[in-house]
Amino acid sequence: MTKDPVCGMQVDQNKAPATTSYQGQKYSFCGQDCKDKFDKEPQRYAGQSSQTYQSQSEQRPAQKQQQKDKQAQSHQEHVNR
Repeated sequence: MTKDPVCGMQVDQNKAPATTSYQGQKYSFCGQDCKDKFDKEPQRYAGQSSQTYQSQSEQRPAQKQQQKDKQAQSHQEHVNR
């Protein structure tokens, strides 16, 4: 799993509905809207993704819930834009 650099949502890079490359690095997105935003300002978003999350089993329960809450909030803000 990787993180959509625009909205922060977790994305399976093998099944991502949209991808792009920037400075030799592949970025995966939850959808075309996020890819379009990235393509307009890649320097704004580059570096905020491409870090593979630790597997859920390696994280402590509080960290897992905190991460889920943050992602849900980011995604909701993204959807409401």
